[in-house]
Amino acid sequence: MNCRLTVAVLTRNRFASLQRCIDAVRKILGPYDEILVVDNGSTDATPEWLAKMTSEQLRWICAPRSVAGSYASLRNLAITQARGEALLFTDDDCVPANDWISRAIKHLAHADAVGGAVIPARPYDWPWWWSPQLLWTIGMSAPGLFTGDENAYPATANMGAPIDVWRARPFAETKARFEATTTYLAGREDAQWWAEARRDGLNVVVDPEMVVHHNVPDDRLAFSAVLSRARADGTAAWQRDPRPDALPHILNEAWAARVSPFFHPFRTLSDPGSAMAEFLWASRQKAWSKAAQSDLRHFFPQRIFSNFRAAGAAIKGGIRDSAGRLMDAAVLTLRPAYKLPKAPGRILVAGPTYLGDTLILQPILRLFRANYPDTEIAVWTCYPELLRDVLPDLQIIEDGPDAGKQVVKFVSDPRGCDAVFAPYYHFGDEALWRSELAGIGHVFDREHGFKRRRDIRLAARCIVKNLAQNELLNLRKLFSPWPLEGEISKPILAPLAHLPDGFVEAIQPPEGMKLVLLQIGSGNSIKNIPEEMVVEFVRRLLKQPNIILSLIGDESQSAFADEICSKFNASETFDRVTNACGNESVWHLAGRIRAASLLICPCSGPKHMAMAMDVPTFTLYGPTSPEQWGGIGDPALHAHVRSPRHRLTPAELVGLPPSFVMDGFDTEVVWQSLLRHMSSLSLIGGSEGNTFIPNPPSAHHP
Repeated sequence: MNCRLTVAVLTRNRFASLQRCIDAVRKILGPYDEILVVDNGSTDATPEWLAKMTSEQLRWICAPRSVAGSYASLRNLAITQARGEALLFTDDDCVPANDWISRAIKHLAHADAVGGAVIPARPYDWPWWWSPQLLWTIGMSAPGLFTGDENAYPATANMGAPIDVWRARPFAETKARFEATTTYLAGREDAQWWAEARRDGLNVVVDPEMVVHHNVPDDRLAFSAVLSRARADGTAAWQRDPRPDALPHILNEAWAARVSPFFHPFRTLSDPGSAMAEFLWASRQKAWSKAAQSDLRHFFPQRIFSNFRAAGAAIKGGIRDSAGRLMDAAVLTLRPAYKLPKAPGRILVAGPTYLGDTLILQPILRLFRANYPDTEIAVWTCYPELLRDVLPDLQIIEDGPDAGKQVVKFVSDPRGCDAVFAPYYHFGDEALWRSELAGIGHVFDREHGFKRRRDIRLAARCIVKNLAQNELLNLRKLFSPWPLEGEISKPILAPLAHLPDGFVEAIQPPEGMKLVLLQIGSGNSIKNIPEEMVVEFVRRLLKQPNIILSLIGDESQSAFADEICSKFNASETFDRVTNACGNESVWHLAGRIRAASLLICPCSGPKHMAMAMDVPTFTLYGPTSPEQWGGIGDPALHAHVRSPRHRLTPAELVGLPPSFVMDGFDTEVVWQSLLRHMSSLSLIGGSEGNTFIPNPPSAHHP
């Protein structure tokens, strides 16, 4: 008989709890499922009862002494002994919900792993200082798991995966073993497994409605027990996943949480639960840093200096934050209330930002102008050329030394200024924003370019950005305090009129050849295609006899481009790879892209330029998403792949290289997708047809 599913339960001396767990699981077990109990040396009635209950669907194994001191070893024993095609874990003091197995099986049909919620099995008399944020300290799911916070991991009391996934990546061992005072140090194998699965790009799913009920003894709610668990979690986190580069961040976080109550006494007194959550997290991070400094053999003076520096930064930050909040409160109280007129008379668009952001602002400005032709619009921008041709009546304020004076002149004009839209303020002056613009400012709540949260607090209007929809729709919402009618079209870009004589002819490929652009660098290094992949792409593309390559990027990538050209042109009869990195004008870059048959790039400005001119693209999305930053246009022209690591949160990336997300691409997977797209565009021979070939959900890239 083929076994569909194994439910593994670890137990030790919890006979009554184990009975309740087994009874609940048996009620929802399918005819081709089994329960596997791993007994960690029980001395109560458990062994005798299990011996009597053993059947085709209930197996019992007693862990040998060699694995009896480690949660990871016990769970790995279950993995080796399971007969099912999938394996679910729960604990002996848990009772799964009636739809637990069915929900897990449904997810595992397309996911590499699934985790659910662990909730209280009964009402508790919570301590006065308790907060739901502390549930993780007693083995239950924190609120973040129910709200989609990807930093909230499921526990092995409610986790499952196909058996081949478990066997390919068993739980990692640790030197710690069960002891009376340090039991938890031998645990945390579930959090490490889930974190590494996410870092390796597995398709892991959290379902808050896949529930098990956890019966925790009341004594685990004692402050001493919760504090001990928090400290043990920090120590175990370092031992299982040592990241020395994360030490400064962890120390800063620990001290910031410790000093926070002193700078927010009223919040501490009015919400003791949140204050306790901060304190326990600080204790957890302190234990992490202490374990790290011990293993890294930091001498006592070095530890004192590191903590002194972190404490100083925390105190400085607390003073600055408190003073900022007081100043902001005073400003918000004293400044006149913002009143939106019925129709816009004069507006400023503060957009000193990157090339791509500027280009996607253009369609929204065109739509706004079409709706309000009499409105006087000034735009503060780093790329005026992208706007002048299409909207010649705009008042352009080009970013530079005098930009601030021009901005102040516009908003302080006696005719007034009805609104300042600041969608992207990456290179803007923060003092100018606070003193002159924020009172009538309209901003996003995230991905806005501001460096401090207080600048968002000071804005007159803040719009929640939807990261799951196209950025043009977010911009439309931001620019709609007054109604905007009509459809959004793609940006307009016409470089030919601005190019010098002979430029277009000079970059045209020879007859019968196709020009492919490969972007090897961008304005943001976390988006760059890995250098090894760039070299491999050049090598493979040059095997196509009709392809010539031009490498584009910033001046900082020019030396790398020169190395590539020297390496590959030496064996060619003419230069099939050219270096176009450097300080080209916007129009030169646009003209080069317009002449290309394909642009291979990360998510950046050149991609948006290509999409505006209907030049085919193949985009490698790392920390950004195609749903948000993809273009509006013919989808057959544009293909993409996503890094398997694209879901990693900032907290998960602490201590990892900036290139970590982009390094997650598998070169062969990307290359095969690129070949299919090139074939669909008739750039090369072949019959592969798909133009959108994402990484398959089960592609486990190291």
